[in-house]
Amino acid sequence: AFFVAEAKGYYRDEGLEVKILPGNGSGSTTKLVAEGLFKIGYADSATMAKFFADGYATKSVAVFTQTSPMSLVTLAETPIRTWQDIRGKKIGITISDAASALFKVVLGKLQLQESDVEILKIATPHARGKALMEKRIDGFFGYYINEPPRLEYQYGAELSWLPIVDLDIRFLSSSIIVNPQFLATHGETVRKFVRASQKGLRY
Repeated sequence: AFFVAEAKGYYRDEGLEVKILPGNGSGSTTKLVAEGLFKIGYADSATMAKFFADGYATKSVAVFTQTSPMSLVTLAETPIRTWQDIRGKKIGITISDAASALFKVVLGKLQLQESDVEILKIATPHARGKALMEKRIDGFFGYYINEPPRLEYQYGAELSWLPIVDLDIRFLSSSIIVNPQFLATHGETVRKFVRASQKGLRY
C-alpha cells in the first residue's frame, strides 16, 4: 500500500512528502513511533497492544488487515505437515516482531512447552528467511501474504505454511500507528496519510 501510494503520487496529491524506512519488525517499529523517532509506522496490532502495556504509547488509526495472516512458514519439503509436528523442531523467532509476542499463545493452544521446541532468536525478518533457505531452522513465524511470495521470488523455493487461524487464534493484524503527540498536533496530516495509503491499498 505505502510503496504503491508513493509510486503513484497519492501522497504527493495530498501535499505530503513521505519517506519509507525499514522498521525491522512490529516491536521495533512500535518503539520507534512511541519514542517519536518515527511519527507514523505500520505494525501488528497485537504487538502494538503488548508494547502499549509495557509503556510504549502509540495510537492505531487504521487497521488494514482484519484477521491476522500470521503463519508458520516452512519449506514445502519439510516434515512439518500439521501444528503438532513442530515438537522438537527448530523454529526461528524474530526478536522484535509480532511473532515473538504470539508464540506463547500458539504453544498454549498446542498444549506444548517452550522446551518442546528449539527456539532460535533471529535479528531481522530478512535474516530469518535466509536461515530457512539455508536449513538452519525448520520454520519461522511470518505473514503468509508476503513471506512465501518474497522467498519464492528471491530463492526460487517452494514454501508451505500453517496459518494460526487454524488454531482458532484470531485478532486484528497490521495497522497504521502514530505517535500520540504527533497525532494531537498534526491530525490533518495523519488523515491525509491514511487516505493516500488506503488508496494505495485499493490499487
